[in-house]
Amino acid sequence: MENDFKKVFDLVIQTHKLTGEVLRNVMQDFLAGKSEKTGNLTMRQLSRQAGNGKLDSIAVTENNIQDFLQVAKKYDVNFAIKRDKATNPSTYHVIFQSSQAEHLNRAFQEYASQKLGQLEQSKKPYSREKLQEMAREIANQDRTLHHKEKDKTRKREETR
Repeated sequence: MENDFKKVFDLVIQTHKLTGEVLRNVMQDFLAGKSEKTGNLTMRQLSRQAGNGKLDSIAVTENNIQDFLQVAKKYDVNFAIKRDKATNPSTYHVIFQSSQAEHLNRAFQEYASQKLGQLEQSKKPYSREKLQEMAREIANQDRTLHHKEKDKTRKREETR
Protein backbone atom coordinates (compact mmCIF):
# COMPACT_ATOMS: atom_id res chain seq x y z
CA MET A 1 0.00 0.00 0.00
CA GLU A 2 1.41 3.34 -1.02
CA ASN A 3 1.53 6.27 1.33
CA ASP A 4 -0.99 8.67 -0.08
CA PHE A 5 -0.78 12.03 1.60
CA LYS A 6 -1.21 15.64 0.69
CA LYS A 7 1.06 18.43 1.74
CA VAL A 8 -0.17 22.00 1.71
CA PHE A 9 2.04 25.04 1.98
CA ASP A 10 1.67 28.79 1.59
CA LEU A 11 4.00 30.76 -0.61
CA VAL A 12 4.06 34.55 -0.44
CA ILE A 13 5.60 36.55 -3.28
CA GLN A 14 5.86 40.30 -3.59
CA THR A 15 6.33 41.41 -7.16
CA HIS A 16 5.11 44.06 -9.54
CA LYS A 17 4.17 41.56 -12.20
CA LEU A 18 3.75 37.86 -11.56
CA THR A 19 5.00 35.90 -14.53
CA GLY A 20 5.57 32.22 -15.03
CA GLU A 21 9.32 32.76 -14.86
CA VAL A 22 9.11 34.50 -11.48
CA LEU A 23 6.89 31.74 -10.11
CA ARG A 24 9.21 29.05 -11.47
CA ASN A 25 12.28 30.68 -9.87
CA VAL A 26 10.56 31.03 -6.52
CA MET A 27 9.38 27.42 -6.57
CA GLN A 28 12.88 26.21 -7.48
CA ASP A 29 14.36 28.19 -4.60
CA PHE A 30 11.75 26.79 -2.24
CA LEU A 31 12.30 23.20 -3.32
CA ALA A 32 16.09 23.62 -3.11
CA GLY A 33 15.71 24.78 0.50
CA LYS A 34 17.09 28.24 -0.16
CA SER A 35 14.07 30.05 1.23
CA GLU A 36 14.00 30.72 4.95
CA LYS A 37 11.53 32.48 7.14
CA THR A 38 12.63 36.02 7.90
CA GLY A 39 11.44 38.77 10.20
CA ASN A 40 9.75 37.76 13.45
CA LEU A 41 10.97 34.28 14.43
CA THR A 42 10.78 32.10 17.50
CA MET A 43 13.86 31.82 19.70
CA ARG A 44 14.45 28.27 18.48
CA GLN A 45 14.31 29.31 14.81
CA LEU A 46 16.57 32.29 15.43
CA SER A 47 19.19 30.25 17.29
CA ARG A 48 19.07 27.61 14.54
CA GLN A 49 19.69 30.25 11.87
CA ALA A 50 22.49 31.82 13.91
CA GLY A 51 24.24 28.46 14.24
CA ASN A 52 27.36 29.14 16.28
CA GLY A 53 26.79 32.87 15.91
CA LYS A 54 26.14 35.10 18.86
CA LEU A 55 22.74 36.60 19.67
CA ASP A 56 22.34 40.17 20.96
CA SER A 57 19.33 42.04 22.26
CA ILE A 58 17.99 45.53 22.81
CA ALA A 59 15.13 46.69 25.03
CA VAL A 60 12.18 48.54 23.54
CA THR A 61 9.24 49.95 25.50
CA GLU A 62 5.68 48.82 24.95
CA ASN A 63 4.70 52.17 23.44
CA ASN A 64 7.33 51.93 20.69
CA ILE A 65 7.46 48.23 19.83
CA GLN A 66 5.08 48.26 16.82
CA ASP A 67 6.82 51.19 15.11
CA PHE A 68 10.22 49.62 15.67
CA LEU A 69 9.13 46.23 14.30
CA GLN A 70 7.88 47.81 11.07
CA VAL A 71 11.28 49.42 10.50
CA ALA A 72 13.11 46.19 11.42
CA LYS A 73 11.08 44.22 8.85
CA LYS A 74 11.93 46.83 6.22
CA TYR A 75 15.65 46.11 6.72
CA ASP A 76 15.21 42.29 6.68
CA VAL A 77 16.38 41.81 10.24
CA ASN A 78 15.63 38.40 11.74
CA PHE A 79 14.52 38.83 15.33
CA ALA A 80 12.68 37.23 18.21
CA ILE A 81 10.66 39.12 20.80
CA LYS A 82 10.50 38.37 24.50
CA ARG A 83 8.22 40.36 26.81
CA ASP A 84 9.42 41.34 30.28
CA LYS A 85 6.23 41.55 32.37
CA ALA A 86 8.11 42.54 35.52
CA THR A 87 8.50 46.14 34.36
CA ASN A 88 5.68 48.65 34.17
CA PRO A 89 4.97 49.51 31.35
CA SER A 90 6.09 46.26 29.79
CA THR A 91 9.47 46.15 28.11
CA TYR A 92 10.18 43.99 25.09
CA HIS A 93 13.59 42.50 24.39
CA VAL A 94 14.28 42.30 20.66
CA ILE A 95 16.83 39.52 20.15
CA PHE A 96 18.77 39.37 16.89
CA GLN A 97 21.86 37.78 15.33
CA SER A 98 25.14 39.61 15.90
CA SER A 99 25.94 39.18 12.23
CA GLN A 100 22.92 41.36 11.45
CA ALA A 101 23.93 44.13 13.85
CA GLU A 102 24.69 46.52 10.99
CA HIS A 103 21.19 46.05 9.52
CA LEU A 104 19.67 46.55 12.96
CA ASN A 105 21.71 49.71 13.53
CA ARG A 106 20.40 51.18 10.27
CA ALA A 107 16.84 50.20 11.21
CA PHE A 108 17.25 51.70 14.68
CA GLN A 109 18.68 54.95 13.24
CA GLU A 110 15.71 55.28 10.88
CA TYR A 111 13.30 54.54 13.71
CA ALA A 112 14.96 57.13 15.96
CA SER A 113 14.93 59.78 13.23
CA GLN A 114 11.23 59.12 12.61
CA LYS A 115 10.47 59.55 16.31
CA LEU A 116 12.54 62.73 16.54
CA GLY A 117 10.82 64.11 13.46
CA GLN A 118 7.41 63.41 15.00
CA LEU A 119 8.44 65.14 18.23
CA GLU A 120 9.76 68.20 16.40
CA GLN A 121 6.63 68.46 14.27
CA SER A 122 4.36 68.20 17.31
CA LYS A 123 6.25 71.00 19.08
CA LYS A 124 5.91 73.47 16.19
CA PRO A 125 3.04 75.90 16.73
CA TYR A 126 0.67 76.32 13.81
CA SER A 127 0.60 79.64 12.03
CA ARG A 128 -2.70 81.47 11.62
CA GLU A 129 -2.68 80.76 7.88
CA LYS A 130 -2.12 77.05 8.46
CA LEU A 131 -4.99 76.88 10.94
CA GLN A 132 -7.32 78.70 8.54
CA GLU A 133 -6.34 76.32 5.73
CA MET A 134 -7.00 73.28 7.94
CA ALA A 135 -10.41 74.72 8.92
CA ARG A 136 -11.33 75.17 5.24
CA GLU A 137 -10.33 71.58 4.45
CA ILE A 138 -12.45 70.23 7.29
CA ALA A 139 -15.42 72.34 6.23
CA ASN A 140 -15.09 71.08 2.63
CA GLN A 141 -14.90 67.48 3.80
CA ASP A 142 -18.10 67.91 5.81
CA ARG A 143 -19.90 69.35 2.75
CA THR A 144 -18.81 66.52 0.48
CA LEU A 145 -19.89 63.93 3.04
CA HIS A 146 -23.24 65.68 3.43
CA HIS A 147 -23.76 65.72 -0.35
CA LYS A 148 -22.85 62.03 -0.62
CA GLU A 149 -25.40 61.16 2.06
CA LYS A 150 -28.09 63.15 0.23
CA ASP A 151 -27.29 61.31 -3.01
CA LYS A 152 -27.60 57.95 -1.26
CA THR A 153 -31.00 58.83 0.20
CA ARG A 154 -32.23 60.09 -3.20
CA LYS A 155 -31.18 56.82 -4.86
CA ARG A 156 -32.97 54.82 -2.18
CA GLU A 157 -36.13 56.84 -2.64
CA GLU A 158 -35.99 56.45 -6.42
CA THR A 159 -35.70 52.67 -6.19
CA ARG A 160 -38.75 52.42 -3.94
